[in-house]
Amino acid sequence: MVPARILFVVNFLLALLSAFGLEEFKKDREGEVRRKSFFVVSFLTACFTVIAIIFFAGLLFWPLWQKNALVSLRNLVLPSFSMVVLLFFLPIYLAIKNKKLRTLVIVVLLLVPSFSLLRHSLKYNPFVEKEVLFPQTETINFLLQQKKNGHYRVQITHSDLLTSNVNLVYELEMVGGYDSVHSKRFEELAMAANNENPSLNYESPGRVLFLSRYQSPLFDLMNVKYVLSLKDIPDSKLKLVFQKGQTRVYENIKSFPRVYLTTDFEVIKNEEEILTEMLRFSREGERKVILEEEIELQKTKEKRASFSNAEIIDYSPQSVKIKTQSESEKILVFSDAYDPGWRASIDGKPTKVYRANYNFRAVIIPEGEHQIDFIYRPKSFVIGLFLSITAIIFLLLFSLRNVFRKCC
Repeated sequence: MVPARILFVVNFLLALLSAFGLEEFKKDREGEVRRKSFFVVSFLTACFTVIAIIFFAGLLFWPLWQKNALVSLRNLVLPSFSMVVLLFFLPIYLAIKNKKLRTLVIVVLLLVPSFSLLRHSLKYNPFVEKEVLFPQTETINFLLQQKKNGHYRVQITHSDLLTSNVNLVYELEMVGGYDSVHSKRFEELAMAANNENPSLNYESPGRVLFLSRYQSPLFDLMNVKYVLSLKDIPDSKLKLVFQKGQTRVYENIKSFPRVYLTTDFEVIKNEEEILTEMLRFSREGERKVILEEEIELQKTKEKRASFSNAEIIDYSPQSVKIKTQSESEKILVFSDAYDPGWRASIDGKPTKVYRANYNFRAVIIPEGEHQIDFIYRPKSFVIGLFLSITAIIFLLLFSLRNVFRKCC
């Protein structure tokens, strides 16, 4: 496992060191920092020259190198130019004593690498057309067309069908995939579904969750409506609705909707008991919900013929709008991941979000027609935003204070 995210900290610290370095240059009155910098610049120039010699030697004498050299050379043009400009202007900065000219050189020294980094960020991925890597196949188009019938999730039985997280490019929702840090509750629910076993004693799957056990009723509960396979699947709950080549698309006729209303609930606090009951009622197709804290609502067995409806009218990663209609007070079950950062309101009035069915969300709604809004606003974001704004205000005030001191 490579801790790649630590590079964010390293890059931030390097930026701070660069700022401290520029500050030392400004304070260097006796020339000591400049003398030391001369040797650093000379060393960097020598290293850059050696790299250039090795590159062009490989270009001339090694056939394998020549094959990919043009792409490498093209990508090195701007970074090389930036390095040359920096190495050229740094000695000039060290030699100049006029403050205005030194300020101008500093601006150039900052703009050149900034432009280079911006261009690199824009070029990081798009070396080829998007359609080459992510073609719009007939199977993908069929699945996208089904979105008009409501939200659903997709499951695959063979890893060759879709590489981990490629579904995100097509805006298709799937169970499983790659994540460097999985939610504990989600991983436990996913493994209980994939093993059809509520036991929490399982071997950790690592960063990639490949969930292919379509027979599990917990995947029905997770709103898995379509199953992709390279072979025929003889299962009564799956109906073949599309086939292109070897790829088959099956519709899961027992799939639960993404949102539903119910008054059939049970409060269970033991985790394995929750998963056991979820396996039972999802297998029976019951519109039930398991909560982990007491609520003030009369419990009744939900009838399929009851006059109630829930529909998602707007959906995005950080906000969801749901319209409901019911003849009595009910629980709205929303089969998206629970997190303390989610806030909910009914017709604009805040309401409590409950953890439901181990890792999903639920709110209690009154009778009649209502609009429920979910918005993701974690405390960490609010605290971070407050600290960032405070820091910016402090820096502006500090800068203005220095400006006034120099002027007055």
